[in-house]
Amino acid sequence: MKILVILAWFVALGHNYGFAQEQKVENDAILILADSCFLEKDYKGAFEYYSTLYLRDSSDYSFSRLEDISTIFDEKWELMRENLHGRFKTLGDSCFSRKNYFDAKFLFSIALKTSKKGKRRLKKKLEKTELLDKNERKKLTPANFEIKTEFENVILKANKLFEEGKYLKAQSYFLRAVTIGDNETYPKLMVEIIDEIIRG
Repeated sequence: MKILVILAWFVALGHNYGFAQEQKVENDAILILADSCFLEKDYKGAFEYYSTLYLRDSSDYSFSRLEDISTIFDEKWELMRENLHGRFKTLGDSCFSRKNYFDAKFLFSIALKTSKKGKRRLKKKLEKTELLDKNERKKLTPANFEIKTEFENVILKANKLFEEGKYLKAQSYFLRAVTIGDNETYPKLMVEIIDEIIRG
């Protein structure tokens, strides 16, 4: 990989024919890196390079590769989804028993989306958890309430991106939530799951 980077930039430096030519050479170097990552199944790296290239030249090839990678991520999530249902439910129950209703709420919510098993009982658990979380929020100091609200907004944005299949962006929001939250289980779990999805 390092050799390809050096080769790509050597090619870029060796063809200094004005800005347009430099831009083309840089795009070619990025394309070499993107294709190398794709072939090595480093889909995260490939996605980032193809995104950069697409923003620069709007090529059909880059767009097609971005769609291919998104499809690969979606297929991996579909394979993982059913297996993770029990994990989400178990972790939700664990958070609930520790009175961490905030995490439990999100874990039960995603468990509902991962399987059709036991939906009615899980929906009731989720409703109860949401009510308990709401009551716990009332007890927070204004400063803690503000932090919890910011944390929840970041989580909601991450969840939305995840559901849209924008796994890399979702992961960045979950990582941000980890830094805001106080040892919360849900965002850490989602970072791990997304790592597994995007791993080649």
